[in-house]
Amino acid sequence: MASASFRLDHVGVDFDGVEVLREVDLEIAPGEQVALVGPSGAGKTTLLRVLDGVVQPCSGRMLWDGRDVHGFGRRELRAFRASVGFVPQDHGLVPNLRVVQNVVSGKLGRRGFLASLRSLVWPGRDDLLRAHALLERVGIADRLFHRTDRLSGGQQQRVAIVRALFQEPEALLADEPVASVDPARARSVIRLLTDLATDRGLTLVVSLHDLELARAFLPRVVGLRNGRVLFDRPADRVSPADVEALYAFTDGVAAS
Repeated sequence: MASASFRLDHVGVDFDGVEVLREVDLEIAPGEQVALVGPSGAGKTTLLRVLDGVVQPCSGRMLWDGRDVHGFGRRELRAFRASVGFVPQDHGLVPNLRVVQNVVSGKLGRRGFLASLRSLVWPGRDDLLRAHALLERVGIADRLFHRTDRLSGGQQQRVAIVRALFQEPEALLADEPVASVDPARARSVIRLLTDLATDRGLTLVVSLHDLELARAFLPRVVGLRNGRVLFDRPADRVSPADVEALYAFTDGVAAS
């Protein structure tokens, strides 16, 4: 499977007059695995949403495989978004649907309206086999026809990952995928994401609060604070000074 590159040139994002990202320069090569780390409010989620095209920069530009996304027509934009799998922090699943229905919904962006509706109401044999194979890869193939709201939080998280993979992306973005799990499960989830990306040759970008977890599994770490990139280094070169600058306290209050 092909993987894709991202490039951000002086990207800035404002929400209601509040500067969320400031002059972000970032280049991610095809197949790279990158962690975005930083305190709450650092801009990690917004940066991921710029990468998947949901948030448009107020300044600067975002390039996908060397092409400026801002200049895409409707068809190009649809193809671009279908090529980027996104795993949101809250999983984003439809709770009263079966697991298989949530999984096949990952490919709606690549299908027309009638085909999408048909696959949701009654998934075809090929979709069932592919969904089963992906769920088997993450260890929950036996939940294929279970209602999603009857799964554990960890199982729902894996369904969200499989849904993103089902759309056959070239890049996978995961927003705080271990925010509410214990340390052992956190390591398991990050290992699963990096293994899946390696197996499929995907570009992987994961936002995390836990810097040590990022350094343990992701080869490259980008530190964000107050919407700016403080450092961008190989994981084994992130220094104590980098950590101190990233999580420094100001007047006794943690930076947001």
